[in-house]
Amino acid sequence: MGYLIRMAAVIVFGAGIIWLAGCSASAGLSGNSVVITPSSSRLSPGGSQTFTSNTPVQWSVKETDGGYITPAGLYTAPGAPGTFHVVATRLDDAAKKATATITVTPGSVVSGLTANPLADAASQGYPNGANLVRWPFLSSRVLAYFVYRDTNPLAPIAVASGSTFEYADSATPLPQIGAVMETVEVDIEIDPQTGVVDRFELNTSYETSTLNLHDSEMNLGEQSLHMACRRVPLAAGEKCGYQVQVLYMDYDTGGLDDPGGFPAAYRLYLGNRSDATARVTLTEPPALMSLAEGQFPSDGLYRATQSPGAWNYTVQVSSSSTFSPANTYAFTATPNGTGVEGYLDPVELFNRFPGFADRTLYWRIGAREDTGPRPVPLSDPNQSGWVFSPFRFFILPPFPPPPG
Repeated sequence: MGYLIRMAAVIVFGAGIIWLAGCSASAGLSGNSVVITPSSSRLSPGGSQTFTSNTPVQWSVKETDGGYITPAGLYTAPGAPGTFHVVATRLDDAAKKATATITVTPGSVVSGLTANPLADAASQGYPNGANLVRWPFLSSRVLAYFVYRDTNPLAPIAVASGSTFEYADSATPLPQIGAVMETVEVDIEIDPQTGVVDRFELNTSYETSTLNLHDSEMNLGEQSLHMACRRVPLAAGEKCGYQVQVLYMDYDTGGLDDPGGFPAAYRLYLGNRSDATARVTLTEPPALMSLAEGQFPSDGLYRATQSPGAWNYTVQVSSSSTFSPANTYAFTATPNGTGVEGYLDPVELFNRFPGFADRTLYWRIGAREDTGPRPVPLSDPNQSGWVFSPFRFFILPPFPPPPG
């Protein structure tokens, strides 16, 4: 069913292109004429639009201060408002050209939309680790947020709805065997008179190569947007920053924050992308090596694998499986060449948990990278930036073992 929906989306946009080409031919243009799609576009300063043609062309911008366009047709508007023109010149006949008009209007979404990446999404349930990217709520007229990694400025990694304020960029492997990249195609349409969203469709597929990694397939009209998000799962220890771009509906008189006015028609605007954030390292939770499940630490040693990019390690022992601060004791673990190791004298364990003889204690090991941004702890300073392994348990004996 998902495949059929995705094909329908392609047909909708493809039909628009076919109709334009047919219309141009029926208007008396020769078969050698150049047709640009779209023929016009409205962007905010710094916004982007992908142009296509019905024949191989060389792309250029008419005005010297009119922005720039790549050989593949991806246009980026200048930072100042104005009217500019993209020119497509046939490769085999320079006399045949076509022009598209771009109107750049001041956007009401600030380019400095703050995105805060945090090297901690373990609490979100990502066993392989994830970076949590957050941003402030802007307006009810925001339809979507597009999230970019600074390692790929050409295509976003994800889209989030306008009511969302965070995204977890994870290292979780893709669900399809052999897949290396996830593609989410986004199609959004609004009613031009009411601003009601008629269509907000996401179609997910998986690819076995990264050939299209830098292709956003962006097609922005006044009432519709097609965008492709390309995401390769993060690798343990990978470092990257993030940017956020906003899609919102607006009208000529008044801005995103203007509560008054009755617009004659709504339009879709793609706001400027935020500046790249500070770079954070994806911290993979350690994998426990020993003790085995249910084994008492008679030698006082707790061991786990190292996490690429992590600087510090901690062992937590708790009488609570939720590791609540009041019931948890933490101590340092250190790399030892084959992994990390923490030591707690078994007698000290009895001193830390008096009255728990024949009862269950839980333990786990956490890793942290200390040079990147970390979340502000909500209730426990020991949680700040740590990503933890799954926990194991053991039964505390009725009395401590003899020394030695």
